Amino acid sequence: MAQRLLITKKPTNTLGPIINSSKNMALLFFGLHYYENYLHFTNVKYTIDFRSYVDNIKSKLIDYFKTRFKIDTFICTNDSKIKNELIKTYQPKNIFFSNEISKNVKIIKVFQMMFEYMKKMNTSYDYVILTRLDIYFMKDFLNIDFTKLNLVSVLQDNNVCDDNFYLIPKKYIPLFYTTLLLTIRTNPENRGILHTLKNTFEKTMKVHYLCNEKCCVSKLSFFKLRYLLN
Repeated sequence: MAQRLLITKKPTNTLGPIINSSKNMALLFFGLHYYENYLHFTNVKYTIDFRSYVDNIKSKLIDYFKTRFKIDTFICTNDSKIKNELIKTYQPKNIFFSNEISKNVKIIKVFQMMFEYMKKMNTSYDYVILTRLDIYFMKDFLNIDFTKLNLVSVLQDNNVCDDNFYLIPKKYIPLFYTTLLLTIRTNPENRGILHTLKNTFEKTMKVHYLCNEKCCVSKLSFFKLRYLLN
């Protein structure tokens, strides 16, 4: 049985200098928000429940960035019996539910939803954050370079990077999306295919790593996945 991680100290939210609170940020969530007895590729079963991560995501991520930006949220996730709770919690500008499309296709879909909203509202975003609904941040966002594509870390192989959190400045949004789209089209069901974009990102964009530990995802200290296991 998997162990439950314990936090004995309440997460802090130390704020750095304000950039510009009049700027816009899009927060894109992808992946599963609720799934009972989900069978992980490691052959471990557990229940995914976004409610276990809400307080952490709000205090560590949303509360931090909302002092700098006006944030609009977009979500592409699976359908579930608690989807109305998800909507009430995050109040997205747009949300799409589907049990038929893969994680990778959900990523493309949530970008498309954002682009459609931008066109409809004649607006744009200075920054985009792309992350998942079941991530638990262990550290504060104190090491951001707002001029670069921000990733968490290179992994144990120097040719791959983490794919669970991205912060993308406006100048890179079209290129980032196109890179993901072309890559995912080659193999939409390969859950790890975005890990392989590390070298492509570094060749086409300036990349900044928030906490570069060069280890497997499960050992990264910046965040934990499946933080609360049932």
